[in-house]
Amino acid sequence: MDLREREDFITLTDAALKEEDPDKFVEYLMKRDPYISSLLKNDPEMLGDMAEGCLLREALILGRLENERKETIEKMDRLSKNWKAVRKYAAQFPLPPTPSFLNKIG
Repeated sequence: MDLREREDFITLTDAALKEEDPDKFVEYLMKRDPYISSLLKNDPEMLGDMAEGCLLREALILGRLENERKETIEKMDRLSKNWKAVRKYAAQFPLPPTPSFLNKIG
C-alpha cells in the first residue's frame, strides 16, 4: 500500500462515517475493499502513526453497522408480527359458505 492508496482508504473511511444515508454509507465501505485486501496482504504497520486513528474509525464503523443490524432485525420482527396478525384475521360473513357437494344445477 503506497501513500496514495493509504490516503484514498482514509478518505473513503471518513466519507462513510460522515454519511447519514445507510445505502451511501455501505457504498463507501464497499469502495474500500481493494484497499483493505492490500492492507491485509501487507504489514498493517505501514499506516505508521495513523494506525491508532484508523483503529478508532474502524471501531466507529463497527458500532454503526451493529446499530443498523439491530434496527433491521427490529423492523423485521415488527413486520412479521403484523403479518401474523393479518393472517389470523378472518372476516365473518352473515351467511355460511355454500357446501362444496352442491353444484349449480341442483
